[in-house]
Amino acid sequence: METWGYEEGKPDLSNGLQDTYSAMQGRLLAGANYVAGEIPSTETCKTRVALVGEAWRSARDENDIWETRLYKSDGEHPSALGGYLSALVMYGHVYDRDPGLVNWKPNGVNIGQRNQLRSIASAHWAVNRHNPPF
Repeated sequence: METWGYEEGKPDLSNGLQDTYSAMQGRLLAGANYVAGEIPSTETCKTRVALVGEAWRSARDENDIWETRLYKSDGEHPSALGGYLSALVMYGHVYDRDPGLVNWKPNGVNIGQRNQLRSIASAHWAVNRHNPPF
């Protein structure tokens, strides 16, 4: 699973440079690509990485409201909304089923938020489900 960049990036880099969300997310995606390429695949068992962080990027790009609502107050860990989006992406990845059809939602996620996050996860799944190694 490729994880998500922190809300403001990782500002305490050892090189002293100020980080950003986009830069951190880019490094996470590059790392996921690298790892997927290092794990051998066979004809019957392909190495695949669930791009959870890229779904978060899609959500943030779609609507500024998700820039903060996916995170707990520490800006690193997922809120109920971020956890739900992550679970939807993982569901689609593991079961190869459209996460937009999932009706369940956790406490802390209202119907409107559920519908928006399902739509984001569904679009992400449709684009990435046949693109190895993802």
